[in-house]
Amino acid sequence: MLRSGLLHDRHGAHFRWQIWNWARQPPPDAPSAFLTMLGDVCQDVIAPRYPSQAIVRLHHLARHRRPEVSEHAVTLLSRSVQDRRFLRRLVQRFWDVFEKRVRENDVVLFGRLLTPETFDGGEQPGRLLAERGVRGHLTRSWKVVLEQPRQWWQGGVFAWLHGALDPHRREVVVDILAAACAGDLTLSSQLEQTATHWFDAVTGDDTRDAAHVLDLLRARLDSALGLHFLSAQKGFPS
Repeated sequence: MLRSGLLHDRHGAHFRWQIWNWARQPPPDAPSAFLTMLGDVCQDVIAPRYPSQAIVRLHHLARHRRPEVSEHAVTLLSRSVQDRRFLRRLVQRFWDVFEKRVRENDVVLFGRLLTPETFDGGEQPGRLLAERGVRGHLTRSWKVVLEQPRQWWQGGVFAWLHGALDPHRREVVVDILAAACAGDLTLSSQLEQTATHWFDAVTGDDTRDAAHVLDLLRARLDSALGLHFLSAQKGFPS
C-alpha cells in the first residue's frame, strides 16, 4: 500500500510527508516491525527519486529509542552511502542538523556512519574526502562535534585516526581534524590527548603507522596555533 501510494503521481507527496511524520514522531503503540518497514520503503522507493528526503527519514529512524529500529535504519544508511551522491547528501545532512542543534545520538551516528573508509567506494583512498564541498562540511561538522563532551565523540575520533593509518588518506584525515580545531587551544589539547590515548592502544604492525599519524596531527595542531614560529625565535626554549 505504501509503495503504491509513494509512486502515485498525485498523492505521492502526501505519503512521503506521512512517512516523515511517522519517522520523526512514531505513534507510541507502533510495532517495531512497522517502523523498520518504513525504513525499507525509504531506501527502496523514496531514495531512487528523492534521495535527500530518504536520508532525512532514515536519520529520524536511526535516532529511535528502540535498538531494533535504530540499528535497522543505520544498516540501511550504511548500505546507501555506497552511492557517492547519497554520501554527499548525508554529509550535508549532518552539517544542517549540527547547525540547528547538537544531540549526543547525532554525534555518535556521525562517527559511526562517516568513517574515512566510507569515502573510498572503489576510488583511491582519500580522494572523495579531499573534495572541496565534502571536506568543508566535514571540517565544520567536526568543529561542532569536538565542542561537545568527549564521551560523545571519542569513538568517532578513534575511527578517523584508524582510517589515517592508510597513507593515502593520512594527510586529508589529519588536516580535516586539525582544521576543525581552527587554532583553538582547548579543542587542540583535547584532540591531542584523545589521539595519544588512541596511539597507546595500538599494537602490532600498525604501531609505526600510528606514530606517523600522531606526529603529523601534533605538527598540524602546533602549526595552527603558531607554535612553530615561537619555537624558532632566538632564545625561546625548544
